[in-house]
Amino acid sequence: MVAVAVSAAIILFSSSVANVALRSWNKDGGRLRNNIEARAVFDTLATDLRTAIFRQSETEWLRVTYDKAVGRATTYQIPQTPWIRFFVPALDRDETAGTLSAISYRVAFDDPVEANGPHPVFGLYRAITDPEKTHLQAFGSPETVQTFWRERQASTTAPGNLVASNVIDFDLVLWYWPEENRRLGTIDSNTRKPKRLPTGTSLRVVGMHVETEPAVPDLRHVSQLYAADIDLTILTDKGSLELGRNHASNKDIIQRHGYRYGGRVEFLTTGACLP
Repeated sequence: MVAVAVSAAIILFSSSVANVALRSWNKDGGRLRNNIEARAVFDTLATDLRTAIFRQSETEWLRVTYDKAVGRATTYQIPQTPWIRFFVPALDRDETAGTLSAISYRVAFDDPVEANGPHPVFGLYRAITDPEKTHLQAFGSPETVQTFWRERQASTTAPGNLVASNVIDFDLVLWYWPEENRRLGTIDSNTRKPKRLPTGTSLRVVGMHVETEPAVPDLRHVSQLYAADIDLTILTDKGSLELGRNHASNKDIIQRHGYRYGGRVEFLTTGACLP
């Protein structure tokens, strides 16, 4: 009887240790997966923004607008999240004629396997168009670019474009040099301070000109664009499952299971002087 009792105690102790180890492994494993995924996404987005092309020609080279109320009102919604469109010589572009690809980044709440499927999750989507189609269908005028993106708006969040799941916050903060401080090629960050573009301000770059809505009077030229602060919040799988079950606790769920990643990317706008 003593031997049985000792054996039972050993088994119970071993089981408890195993359960603790398994829970710790699951938690750390989820965090590791999030770190790897988030780092890869941030590096790709940073590289794309850093190599964004700006030219004198009357093309809409950059557009930032905002999608509103992404998600479900009955569970969880992101109040607003940026939709970014621009052109880059992407390294992962298809091998077709041309060098520039149209790129889009936006967050959506959709099924990652089947478009409009039964199991939607939040995710960040990166859509890239091959250089030949970009050249033939996007370039020409600002209106041509707008038509190009309007026709592709739904497909930008197709399942194949998902680059990170469980992204429940994506923010882009733009910084610029005020008009009175702009001296093309001579801006000195040690003596001049950049200004932050007001939250929610839409922006488009056409040729060398910058247009904003609502209007920002001291931002007019593309050379004034300084940098973008990228901020991503990604939930663990457990947090994603809990999100929306109790609307009142969503903030607490994000605090406990969400991880933030981000950094600053400086624009290379010297190419705006080229035709």
